Amino acid sequence: MGSLRTGGKLDYKAAARSLMPKSTLLSEMMQEYLSVRDISEKPVKIAVKHLIAVAGDREIADYTREDVRVFLSYMRQREVKTATVRRKLNSLSAIFNYSYAELDIERRNPWTRVVIPQEGKDVDRRGSFTVDQLLGGYKQALSSSSNVQLLFPILGETGCRLAEVVGLKVRDVDLDNRVLHIRP
Repeated sequence: MGSLRTGGKLDYKAAARSLMPKSTLLSEMMQEYLSVRDISEKPVKIAVKHLIAVAGDREIADYTREDVRVFLSYMRQREVKTATVRRKLNSLSAIFNYSYAELDIERRNPWTRVVIPQEGKDVDRRGSFTVDQLLGGYKQALSSSSNVQLLFPILGETGCRLAEVVGLKVRDVDLDNRVLHIRP
């Protein structure tokens, strides 16, 4: 650590600089962020990919609120639902919060407190099956020769999501107590 010492004392500022990331490009800060977080990488990578498509892969400190507006316009042109846009903004905001803290950047995160025009008004509400529709579906499913013929009746009677039922293991089914154990 010879270069970090001056006059026999540790140069704390030089030591801190040596620990800073070598590059502060958005793409590289995203990789660093993902390496320390236990989260699904795909949504974060997609959000960053879209931002880079419209604003480029630049130094993290160079992005502004104007880039946010361009990003929102790009999402609107692609006719992306506002809930999806919100998730992308949250991912970008998290990367910027992490980066600003790690790089000791003192400025407001441009990805926070973003208003999405008409947010939530593009939601498609799902309808419910009528009792007759459910019974007809059960009958058709049970009379089929499919190896998943119980899938629709289980979904209809439990309210579980498809992935929860498809992911069941034998140990998750308690026939004595008529209980399904949904596990992560």
